[in-house]
Amino acid sequence: MSLHPSDLFLLRQGLDDAGMKQEAAENSVKHDIAMLRTELQHDIAMFRIKLTHDIEVRRREMITRVCFILLLVACASLIGIVIKAHFGAPLWQVLLRLAA
Repeated sequence: MSLHPSDLFLLRQGLDDAGMKQEAAENSVKHDIAMLRTELQHDIAMFRIKLTHDIEVRRREMITRVCFILLLVACASLIGIVIKAHFGAPLWQVLLRLAA
């Protein structure tokens, strides 16, 4: 079976059209991948910023808690010193006398 020259032309034209469509599809896929990569890089950067912020907030909270605990210890020590100076005995002995 022999093909007519016009049939060969149409076949060649169809193959050329298919090649251009494939190239356009590949370019579209490359563009989509580039956009997804950009979005992913942006999301990673935002996650790092949020994570860094969360770490800073937790660090400040821990520093505040430690300072509060140290303040409580200092106040308790000061109260103990005042009680010992006033009553002449440590706090636990004063509490035992008051309980008796």
